[in-house]
Amino acid sequence: MAYVLSFLAVAAVPLAVAGYGGHLAAKVLEGSERRRALSIVWALAALGVLLSGVQQITVYRSDRLHEAQQAALEAKEEQEHQQLQARLDASLNHEEEVRQELGSIVSYLHTPPPRMSSRDVADAASKMVENAMHH
Repeated sequence: MAYVLSFLAVAAVPLAVAGYGGHLAAKVLEGSERRRALSIVWALAALGVLLSGVQQITVYRSDRLHEAQQAALEAKEEQEHQQLQARLDASLNHEEEVRQELGSIVSYLHTPPPRMSSRDVADAASKMVENAMHH
C-alpha cells in the first residue's frame, strides 16, 4: 500500500497536473502545432508515470529481496545458536558424568577391598580415571 501511495504522490498526480497545465497552455496554439504540443505534453506525462511505476516496482522487489535475506540470516543465526547450545549441554552432561565417576573413584580409594596392595589400588584408580576421561 505504501508503494501505491508513494507512486500516486510522487508521479501520477503531479504529472497529471503538469500534463493538464501543458494541455491548457497548448490551447492557445493553432492547428497542427496544437496537436503536436498536446501529443508531446501527454506523451511526456505518460512516460513519467510509466517510469515512476517501474521505479516503484523495482523498489518493491528490492525490499522483498532484502527482507528474505534478513529472514534467512536470522534463521541461520538461530540454527547456529541451537547447535552451540546443544554442544554446551553435551559438554555439561559429560562434565557431570566425569564428576560422578571421579566421585566413585574417591569413594573406592577411601575404602579399598581387603587384600589389595597399594599398587593394585593405584592401578585400579588409574584405570578408572582413564576410563572416566575417555568416556
